[in-house]
Amino acid sequence: MQESEIIGIHHVVAGLLVQAGRVLLCHRSAGRAWYPDVWDFPGGHIEDGETPSAALVRELREELGICIPEPAGPAFAHLQGSDVDCPIWVIREWSGKPHIASFGEHDDLDWWSPDGIGGLRLADERYGSSIERAVGAASRYGRHDGRGKVVPGPGDDIL
Repeated sequence: MQESEIIGIHHVVAGLLVQAGRVLLCHRSAGRAWYPDVWDFPGGHIEDGETPSAALVRELREELGICIPEPAGPAFAHLQGSDVDCPIWVIREWSGKPHIASFGEHDDLDWWSPDGIGGLRLADERYGSSIERAVGAASRYGRHDGRGKVVPGPGDDIL
């Protein structure tokens, strides 16, 4: 156990899956001890000795039953709070169909447009801006580098 976990900081990772102008959100079961009954990005805790990007690959396989290439670049966003430290990567390429593969953690999942999340109870209020940026970047530019990252054109500053 890392010293920071003893004082209550959870080191977690999350994936913001983007497809056709929508993002995949998972509804955390009401019985969860940490952030129950909210919509969240898929992901989870980083295990001892694991890199954040390797943890993301493992967590998305365990939670959603999908395989992603390990992210090579920096995280798209980094969520920090009194009890959490969470890099978030935008994921646009995967194999398999996302489904609830880890029962008990989530009781629902669905694809949401940025306009549709307004009435949702999100795990963190800052998610909205990350979703808008990720979906906006994909729809504005639409070009990818083959590793799930949007490639800006000359003079574009998307992140």
